[in-house]
Amino acid sequence: MNNDKIQGKMYGLLQIDNIQEAVKNVPAKTEKSEQYGHQLKVKATRWVDGNITIDLWDAENKKAYKIGMLREDKQDLF
Repeated sequence: MNNDKIQGKMYGLLQIDNIQEAVKNVPAKTEKSEQYGHQLKVKATRWVDGNITIDLWDAENKKAYKIGMLREDKQDLF
């Protein structure tokens, strides 16, 4: 791995219960491929403070699943 290309690192936690609920209740947001396995389609939003929130929107039921948040890792916390 060439570290010259790294622009920044993030850390955070993913909400496993919400991921499991989203996979169960919104199958249209999942897909399987031979190359990448079972995947979940999510959206990410970067906020003015630099944090990134990850979520999945269920348009049919008008419900958001909060998947997690990433923050800039300035001190190698993880």
